[in-house]
Amino acid sequence: MGTTYATTQEGRQAIRDHVAMMWDGGDLQGSTLGTAFDICDTLAWLGVDVPAECGYTPGPMLAGKSRDDLDEEFGRAELAALLADGDCEPGDLQYWARVLVRYQSAVVVPAGRDY
Repeated sequence: MGTTYATTQEGRQAIRDHVAMMWDGGDLQGSTLGTAFDICDTLAWLGVDVPAECGYTPGPMLAGKSRDDLDEEFGRAELAALLADGDCEPGDLQYWARVLVRYQSAVVVPAGRDY
C-alpha cells in the first residue's frame, strides 16, 4: 500500500471540473477509464503512488518521461497545470482515481455500458 496524500475541497472541485470537461456521456466507459488513466499516468509521472484499487501499472511509454513531457497529452497536461498552479494536490488526483474506478464497477458495468 502506498502513500495517500491529503485532499482539499478546492482541489477535489478542480479535478471534478476537469473530469466534467473531458466527459463524453455517450461513451461512459471511454470517459471513465480514459480520465482515470490520465490521472494514474500523471500520478506515476510525478512519482506519486497510484491507488492500488486502480489496478494500474505504468507502461513502457512512461519510461524516461519527466513532468515536462506531460505537455504532450492534453488531459495529462491539464492535470499537471492544475498541480503546478496549486489548484489541487496529489491527494486530490488519488481521490478522483478511486472515484472513477468505483464508478466504472458500480455504474458503467451494471448498466451494460462497458465494452
